[in-house]
Amino acid sequence: MRRESALWALVQAAPKQPHLVRHILLPMYMNTSESHPTRIAAFVGLISTNPDLYLLHHIARRIIVDPSDQLASYVTSFFREMAKANYPCYSALARKLKHVVTLWNHVERFARKPERTRSRFGMSSTYDERYNYGGTTELSVIMSEDSYLPQSIRYAVKDYFLAGFNFDTLSITYQGWGVDRLLSGLVAPRPGSVRNMWDFFGNRRVPREAEETRRPDYTLHITPRGFETFVGNMKINIFGHTVETLQFDEKLLDAIKGTSTSGESLMGHVMSLLERERKTKHFYVTPVLVWQFPTDSGLPAFLEIRQTNFFYLNRQQATFQHEDDEFHLAFQRHYLYDTFSYTYFGFGLLSEQSYLGAGYTKRLSVSLPLNLRATYDLKNHRMRLQRPLSLPVDLVKYSLVFF
Repeated sequence: MRRESALWALVQAAPKQPHLVRHILLPMYMNTSESHPTRIAAFVGLISTNPDLYLLHHIARRIIVDPSDQLASYVTSFFREMAKANYPCYSALARKLKHVVTLWNHVERFARKPERTRSRFGMSSTYDERYNYGGTTELSVIMSEDSYLPQSIRYAVKDYFLAGFNFDTLSITYQGWGVDRLLSGLVAPRPGSVRNMWDFFGNRRVPREAEETRRPDYTLHITPRGFETFVGNMKINIFGHTVETLQFDEKLLDAIKGTSTSGESLMGHVMSLLERERKTKHFYVTPVLVWQFPTDSGLPAFLEIRQTNFFYLNRQQATFQHEDDEFHLAFQRHYLYDTFSYTYFGFGLLSEQSYLGAGYTKRLSVSLPLNLRATYDLKNHRMRLQRPLSLPVDLVKYSLVFF
């Protein structure tokens, strides 16, 4: 896990030190004894070094006979998507790959698109020459070594405008190890349960004798599967800056497996989590964005954007009660999101610290209080609302002031 994280960090240094990074990553990519997540990380690093056409040809020929289907699926999907891209920042790489992907025209192994269980890369890009504006959306999925769940998922949005500037508008990256343990705890059969997971009508299982139960254990030598340590993280980047990092580990499993007042089933644990009180206040300021670019008039133009965000959550204790043939529900919530932004466009004057321009301030506030009390009659299938669910008059406030 640490080794793969170090490789992804090395990818960030590839554009600055291409020869050094290529010297480190190329042997790791060619080593077939390495795991496919490690080799895919090395492959992405190699592409980030802007390789020459001969190296791309070498990778395309070697992948035809490579024993790793996951690596072959990712490399072929990456080359083919990039060859079709018309995003200006990928134009040099796309021209090279158009001569490379033809090597697979008659390879039966790569005749179909990658399946859902394979590692893959997808991209959708567009560019308008008239307005010199373009954008691309990328999705990278790297599957785990020993399960059908993905180990890494990255979703990225990039924009190209303002005289050749490229912006990493948004990227969301997820990495997880040992997630099968969480999935197994949620959906795997539990010994001693009297219900069948596939029985949607809730009928009980047919009881079996002790000898009939022990017979499969003696006949089938099934070794219990061992899981990796459950750990994962999720990062959210806006304009190249990490604004949020979420990490989860064994504590999440302990919260799910902890004592529940609503039963030991999955629904019981979910209801127990919803019953807890919670108050959250989160305030953050996005990075100050300033673009400066020359103009034909000789005066530099600039665009400045500032934005603040505030999020508030007040979750009162919810109640879920089951009495006779009635189910009672009561909960009270308050969600608040407030954002304020400042945008200014102007031209710098000849005198020092002088400028001329125009801008605006914008504020958006969304306040959503919820208070609901309801009773559901399980026998007659009717619902009664003691307190109807209604929306406030000032649900959304918006103001725009020019200056």
